[in-house]
Formats: sequence, structure tokens, C-alpha cells
Amino acid sequence: MDSHNKKEKEIEIIDIGKGIKNLTYATASGIVDLFVFVKRKVVLLILIASVFFGIGYTGDKLLESFESYVIVSANFESSDYLYNTINLLNSKVKQKDKKFFEKIGIKNYNNILEIDVEPVIDVYHFISLNPQNFEMIKLLAEDGDASSTIKDLTTSKNYSAHQIKVVTNDDESTKTIIDNIIKFLNSNEYHDELKAATIRNIDFRIESNKQMIAQIDKIVQEFSKSNEQSSKSISDKLVYYNDNMQLNDIIATRNELVIQQGALILDRQSFSKFIKEKSTTLNIRDNKSLKSKLKIFLPLFALGLYLLGNLMIFMSQKHRLNAS
Repeated sequence: MDSHNKKEKEIEIIDIGKGIKNLTYATASGIVDLFVFVKRKVVLLILIASVFFGIGYTGDKLLESFESYVIVSANFESSDYLYNTINLLNSKVKQKDKKFFEKIGIKNYNNILEIDVEPVIDVYHFISLNPQNFEMIKLLAEDGDASSTIKDLTTSKNYSAHQIKVVTNDDESTKTIIDNIIKFLNSNEYHDELKAATIRNIDFRIESNKQMIAQIDKIVQEFSKSNEQSSKSISDKLVYYNDNMQLNDIIATRNELVIQQGALILDRQSFSKFIKEKSTTLNIRDNKSLKSKLKIFLPLFALGLYLLGNLMIFMSQKHRLNAS
């Protein structure tokens, strides 16, 4: 019985060896056949690769797109206006409204593929603007997820910064297009009047603060002079102590005015436009999908398809030969 099992194992090992040998031979034979085929069809293969490279290159040019981003601040509570106007512009892009774009100074409107806007989410800054904002987020998040509430359009419009995205199929006209979009966003009569009134108010407060700071400086100088001339009696020291406490309050008020003055100057600069651009990034090539890769993908796909077709024909012919 043991000798019988031993013979069966030997036969299995021999069969496995023959199988490996046949597989190795078939693989080597296949590689040789492929090499001979490629050598025989090299001109045709180069022609196929060249043709589909040209098609892919043309396709890349036609599908090529560039993304540009403008971060803006929506002053004077103009967030709703910003979002509505960007939606209007995007609808005009889809309609290819020539008259509209020529009216706002954009002649190469055909280069625009999409215009969109989204908030630059900065929860900490949003809360720092007003303590009630934190309570508002808590209230809105009670019925749902806090992160989704933060990103919700109703909440996000209250953020100070927003990002406008402009997608174009050309990288030369982008800056002109964006400049005209910003110009159009700022061509609102109501906001112009509000901007002018706000700047007048800021200028008035700056001037008032200047006068108050000058008056405080004068008081401090007079106090310093009188202090130098005061006598050293006990009663004078008590008066000095009381005056010094008042002087500390005055100096603290002056410091607050200086800080307020700096904030007002920054506000005046920021409010020079009601849609104020902060930074611009132009012409980021879109490489997220097959865009710009067709010139590589198409030749490889065509060559693979051609080789696969010939392999199937070769296998079919070989099968017929073996059958006969």
C-alpha cells in the first residue's frame, strides 16, 4: 500500500514538473512571438501611437481649464448681494449672454466656464466679532451636526471672507475677466451711497479722536509742569495722589483712543470697496481627472486594443490548427 502511494506521489511530481516546463515554454514562446510581431508591425504601431497622441493632444487643449480664486470681504452686510450676483453671473455664463458680458466689459466671455462663490470658514474670527455669534451657532446646531451647521449656506454667509472661483479655458484673459467681475460687483448705487456715508462717519471719528488725543496730551503736559512746581507739604502730597489717580484714567482713555484710531484707519482702507478683494490666485491648471492626460492615455489605450485584437486572432488561428 505504501509503495502504491509513493508511486502516485512520484507521478504527481512528474506531472507538476511537466506543467511548469510547458508553462515556461509557452511564456517564452509568447514573448518571442510578441517581439517578432512588434518588430514586423513597428511602423504601424508608431503610426497608431502618433495619430492617437495627436488626437489626445487636441483633446487636452479643448478640455483644458484653469481655476482662479479671489478672496474678498463683503462689507456693509453685502453677503447676500455677493452670492446673488455671482449666481446671476454664472447663469449668464451658461446662457452665453453676449450683450450682458459686453455691457460689463467682458469681451472674451466664451473663455469663462464657471463662476462660483463659497465662504472662507473661520469660526474663531466669526465668534470673536460678536459673542452672540457663538450662541447662534449653538442654537442652530441643536437640531443637527455642528460641522454641517458651520458649513451651512445660511450660516456661512455671515463669515467675513468669501472665495470667488472663476474657471476658464484660457490662461491669458483671466486677469481681465476677474478685474471686470470685481468692477461689476462694486457697481451698485445703493452700496455706493452707503460706502460714502460710512467713510464720512469714519473720517469724522478719526478727526474727533485726533482732537481728543491732542487735548489729553496737553493736559498731561500741564500736569507735568504743575507737578514740578508744587511744594513738598503733606497736604500737597494728598492732592498729588488724587490728581495722579485721575491722570491714570486719562492716560488709559488715551491708549484706548489710539487703539481705536488704528482700527478706524484699517476700516477706512477695508471699506474703500463694498466687495473688497484681499488676495488673488490665477490660472491653476485643473489636473483632477483625465484632463491634460489624454495625449498619454489615448495612445496607450489604442496600442493595447490593437495588440489585444491581434492576440485574439492569433489564439483563434492556433486553436483551429490544433483542432485540425
